[in-house]
Amino acid sequence: YAGGGSGGGGGAGGRGCASTTPTPDCPPPFTPVIFRAPQYTYIFPMGGNPPITINSLTGLITGEPNNIGQYVVTVCCSEYSKTTGALLSTLRRDFQFNVASCQGTVVAKLNNGTEVTKQNYEILLCNSDSIQMNNGSYQQQFISDIYWEVANGGKTETSTLWNPKFKFIEGGYHAGRLILNPGTNCSDTVAFTINSINDLNANFSFKYDSCKAGPVEFKDLSSSTYSKLLNWQWDLGDGFKSFGQNFNLQYIHPDEYTIKLDISDNFGCKNFVFKKIKWFPAPDVIVFRPSLNEGCVPLTVNFKNVSFPTDSSYQFKWKFSDSSEASGISVNHVFDAIGTFGLKLEVTSPIGCYNEGNFDNIIRVYPPPTAQWSINPLLINLTDPILTGFDSTLQTIGRTWIIDNKNYYYDKELSYSFKDTGLHSVRMIVNDRFLCTDTLETFVYTYRDFSLYMPNAFTPNGDGFNETFAPVGQLNSFETYNFKVYDRWGGMQFESNDPSIGWNGKAFGIGKDLEAGIYVYTLEYKNNRKPGVREKKIFTLIR
Repeated sequence: YAGGGSGGGGGAGGRGCASTTPTPDCPPPFTPVIFRAPQYTYIFPMGGNPPITINSLTGLITGEPNNIGQYVVTVCCSEYSKTTGALLSTLRRDFQFNVASCQGTVVAKLNNGTEVTKQNYEILLCNSDSIQMNNGSYQQQFISDIYWEVANGGKTETSTLWNPKFKFIEGGYHAGRLILNPGTNCSDTVAFTINSINDLNANFSFKYDSCKAGPVEFKDLSSSTYSKLLNWQWDLGDGFKSFGQNFNLQYIHPDEYTIKLDISDNFGCKNFVFKKIKWFPAPDVIVFRPSLNEGCVPLTVNFKNVSFPTDSSYQFKWKFSDSSEASGISVNHVFDAIGTFGLKLEVTSPIGCYNEGNFDNIIRVYPPPTAQWSINPLLINLTDPILTGFDSTLQTIGRTWIIDNKNYYYDKELSYSFKDTGLHSVRMIVNDRFLCTDTLETFVYTYRDFSLYMPNAFTPNGDGFNETFAPVGQLNSFETYNFKVYDRWGGMQFESNDPSIGWNGKAFGIGKDLEAGIYVYTLEYKNNRKPGVREKKIFTLIR
């Protein structure tokens, strides 16, 4: 709007509203300004490429003027009713902009933050109240002066350093500017806003009964004055993770866990915190697993603790009703008496939490089986070679007959036929339902009938009768045997250790035929389980 005229002069007595500065002011209505060429308007008050514009919501003026000159721009701010939308008032203020030609171009630039619009930066400062500015302006040979200004604690803090450091009194947004060559025609400016999130604090609490195997309640205590927390990430140990703000967790394995909480806010700032938790409760119920519940004496039983939650870091004390004790998560105990037994198990966690369990009549120990049998006969003539046996043991589930350590039979009654003479072992092993055993063993002697007769003459003349001189009869079961023939002068003419081989009347059985006459024999032998026999007699060789 035009507030005066184009004529010279002004003040009282001047040309009135035709003067450039009328006094007093001219009354409304005012006339719109007539812009000179080029055709500027209130929408494009300075021209430029891109043209100079104002954001109708934020008031930010942007653009690049490309015509040298002096410009006056009026900014109007209008206020409207929230309820009716009616215009309440308008405030106007004039700004003067001078566009000059520079000898050498200088460009203000920051290496901090992000350039959101031309010559306007946003800088996010996380978990700190200080920032070292990083000036990226160029061309430095044409930059003679630096001027920084930053809002800080309700005041404006300034600096003329190339890369100053600012420490903020409070968090939040801090507006600032960097001006190159201030007050000259060759100047440039960037605006920046520093968002200081200086108290993003990660914190949490945990609550649980340290001696009860219940859940742990994790509660977020994180805070930030100048931002809003959006994300929580928990690493709770033992493979558990959560992304909620608060969390209840039932651990499975006792341990000392390191808990980590990562947080982030609506601006992307992050922080974290570590804390340790010792989760070593006593088990609510004492539970163990025996390898056996019953058996025969001596009975070895393995006892293993399976109480939840426990591990090898706990202390376990086993007190048995036979007055013996043992320690460890798993123990072996030998019950060497017959009867019914119980135990007491005491469990103490690494942090001193305690519980115990008493158990009666959990192990029963029985006497082992006593083998009983009948077996007959113990002396067997191989003319009737059958051995019979009968297992009369009580409270067993089976038995094994073993003959000579190589033949096995499993029936309650045994019938076995021997084929060879001699001493034979017979063993019976019985077992009960606990696989406890008892053994009986005896020996059976088997034999054949024996008779031996020595003739007093023989006729080795080739007629097929009485051709050899040897013992006759039932010749069985020799342990030793030796037969010798001598002539009348004491010279030995034959010897045999086999009762089936007799003398044929020749020298040593293969030489020339000896003369008929009187000869002497000696016979020594021993039968199984009988005393030895030695005899010396004469006989006649007849041709």
